[in-house]
Order: sequence, then C-alpha cells, then structure tokens
Amino acid sequence: MSVELIALDLDGTLLADDHRTVPDRCREAIRRAEERGVATAVASGRTTGLLRPVLRQTPQVRCAVISNGAAAVDLRTGERLFERPMAPRKARDILERLAAFPHLVVEVYAQGESWLAEKDRPDFERRGQENIFWKEFIPYTHFVPDLAAAMEGRSVEKITVSRMRPGEREALLAALNAGEELAVSSSIADYMELNERGVDKASGLARLCGALGIPRERVMALGDGDNDFELMEWAGVSVAMKNGLPETKARARYETALTNGEGGVGEAIERFVLDPSLLPPDDTALALAMTEYEAGCAQRVGHFMRVAAYAALIARAEGFPERTCRLAYIAGLVHDIGIRPALERYGSAAGPYQEREGEAPARRLLSRLGYGLEAIERAAFLVAHHHTCSAVDGDDFQALVEADFLVNMDENHMTRAQAGAARRAFFRTGTGLRQLALFAPEETKA
Repeated sequence: MSVELIALDLDGTLLADDHRTVPDRCREAIRRAEERGVATAVASGRTTGLLRPVLRQTPQVRCAVISNGAAAVDLRTGERLFERPMAPRKARDILERLAAFPHLVVEVYAQGESWLAEKDRPDFERRGQENIFWKEFIPYTHFVPDLAAAMEGRSVEKITVSRMRPGEREALLAALNAGEELAVSSSIADYMELNERGVDKASGLARLCGALGIPRERVMALGDGDNDFELMEWAGVSVAMKNGLPETKARARYETALTNGEGGVGEAIERFVLDPSLLPPDDTALALAMTEYEAGCAQRVGHFMRVAAYAALIARAEGFPERTCRLAYIAGLVHDIGIRPALERYGSAAGPYQEREGEAPARRLLSRLGYGLEAIERAAFLVAHHHTCSAVDGDDFQALVEADFLVNMDENHMTRAQAGAARRAFFRTGTGLRQLALFAPEETKA
C-alpha cells in the first residue's frame, strides 16, 4: 500500500543538530514526494510561529500538527483545522502552581505563538546571542508581566518547563497532579512539556488524517523522541531515526539508515516512498550484521549461512529472476532471527514462536541497512511464515523452505521417513529435489 502522507517531527528528525537547518537531501526528497502527489505535514512540539524558519526551507509542507497534537493548521491558508487546548481553569491552576518555583522558565504556547514571563527575557535574549536558533524565535515570542493573567481568554496549547534542578521533576509532577491531569513528555533532563491529558501527536495526526480522508495505513511518520512514542505506534509506516531513543525505536516498525544530521529523513523517503523496490548493491552488510546478532552461537550462525547459500543456489539454478534470487538469499540470512527473542520470551525456539517474534527485528535490521520497503516487507513475511509450508506463495519462498529443510535434515539427523515425507509434501524445484536425493537416505530417492 503506497504512502499518501509523510508526517515529520522536527528536532532530532527533519532538522540537523543545529535545530534549524533542513539538510539538502531531506528538502529534495520532500520536493520529489510532492511531485508524486504525496503530501507532507509537520508533527511537532512547536507552535505555528516557531515553525516559520523551517517552513521557509520546505514550502511543500501542507499542514502542521502543533504543540504535540493540541491543534492542526493548514499552512497555506492559516486556517485552524482543530484545537484541543487545555481547559482554562486547568491552565490557570498550573501556571499559578509553577509560579511558586521562580527559578523555573515557564513558556506557554497559545494561539500559534509563544509567551514567557518578563523575568525570563534576559535569559531568552542571552540564548539568542549564543545561538541563532533561539534568535529566530524572538519575533514570535511575547514577554508579559504575569503569564496566568495574559492567558485569560486565550487557548493554551502547551506549557513547557525548563531549568529544573536535579531531582526536582518528580516533585513538580506531584505538585501539578500530572499523573491524573496531564500528558507529560520530556527528552531532556531539565525540561518537560505539559499538554491536556489524552493529547499527543498521534491523536492530533489521526484527526488531521480523518479530515483529509487518509487512512493510517497510508501514513509514514518519522520521529526520534519520547513525544513521538504514540506516533510510532499509530502510523502504518512508522520510522524511528537512527539517532532516536531506544524506546522510540522499539515502538517503530522501521528505522532510518542515517541520522538526522546526515539527512536520514530524506534517505527514508527515498526508499519507503520514492523507490520502495530499492536493494543495496549486495548483502554483505546484512550477513555480517546477522553474525553479530548471533554472536556467541556459532551453531545458529552456521545454520543461517548454509540456508542462505542453499536458497540462493536453488533460486539461481532454477533460473529465477535476479531479484527473486536476492530475496531468497536475504530471507535465508534472517529467517531464524526470531529464535533469540523467542527463547527470551517463551524459553522455547519452537517454530510458531520464531515466526511470531521474528518479524519486528527483521524489519528493524533490514531498514537500518538501507533496504527498500518492498524487500523489507517480503523478508518479514517469509520470516513470519518460514515454518508454514502451506503459505508458500512465490519462488523465493519455495527456495527458502527447501533450503531450510536440506540444512535441518543434515543438522538434525532426520530419519528416512521424515525426508521422504518432506519430498512428497513441499519439494517442488528440480534443483531442490536433486539436492535432497543426493543427501537423503536411499529410500527417499525413488
């Protein structure tokens, strides 16, 4: 199923490490995606005004889910597509409680712009002198004597708190009754973001896609931090950045092969949207990665290397197309990737457990190594069904199941009856049948 909308987090994802520059590879990929009719949206913790320096570099971006999902904006018309602000009484109460901690820097996002207390102006301006990233925000930032008073009658999207002292976060959360009242996210030790409970990027993007008529299965979302957790779990094509948090990667279906600063978003758009059939020049990196994955278990390394070699041999001897031969080899390398997580979770490497636990690590590994969407999904399907011979649906699958049996026959010292039953049940290629006859007991050759 093709992607219709690309949703992008900014800091740590689309933007380089300076938090302001969109790498050339990303800008070009977004432009090419738009030419093919694929829309792009921002899904950010920032509010509308703070997006403008980024949007000047990516004019193709159509919509923005802002303030961690508290609202969405049509960037071409300025129309607010929806809002989920904090309840006014709750916002006022939070600001009054935070006022008891005068050393904190409290920032409020409301109605598309940023608001801070006058007392924090020197700190903000000093940041602007040190880094142009902060300087660009000054035109969209309001400094007021009393934040709580300034928010009367305004829709509060999000409240951020920074400059927390070591160990202070938990005390603040307790003072705010955050566990019951708020959605809290934070990827920096002295910083946290507060939204209305139930507000997150995924819920905001879901509402936006509902308005646009785009199903979640056709949404590709990219992110790196803890405020992207729900986004990774919601989108049909969720992609965590190479530089992302481990917890973000664990929730994502795929990973980028490059970091944000290296243009990872652009690279991901290329092989998940623009050229999903992409294969690396060869599979050496995959074979080496699998040996590292199975480090300490020479038996499993030897097994998948033999299966991959046999699968490629059968496919090539049968004259299958080169892409089919590659896919058979790739699947052979990763077909048992589920053994380790199956043993950890169930204490068993039984076939159904391998199949169930192997899909996710196969997707993550292949995506990290630069394989296109089609190859990743085909390999993941074969991993999830390689013990289910009734599911064989193609030549790559046929080569894999025959290769796996040939190696297992030798390693497990199978009986004559087992080899003969396999011959009758699922061997179909001439090459596989000849190999089976060469190595099976005499009674199976007839």
